[in-house]
Amino acid sequence: MNQFKNTMITCFSIFGFIALCFLLFGDREKFSMIGLTGFLLGIGYFLIGLLLTFFPSTRQVGKAMLIASGVLLLIGVSVCSIAPLAMNMH
Repeated sequence: MNQFKNTMITCFSIFGFIALCFLLFGDREKFSMIGLTGFLLGIGYFLIGLLLTFFPSTRQVGKAMLIASGVLLLIGVSVCSIAPLAMNMH
């Protein structure tokens, strides 16, 4: 359970750090870039998590990465779909 929790914290903190950098230093397209980052990280986490679930010693880490990938894919798609609306508000 400790591996699971550490993996989830690490996965979301990487995304949070990248999103914070885009918010602080980004231009008009910062919401699109945050969404794209979530989408690409979600795909990467999915592939790595899928490989890690095959081995019994890393199965908990793989499960955590699969859950994190699903959440990041949802965040990425939702931010990318809302981004054009946020850009038209200015």
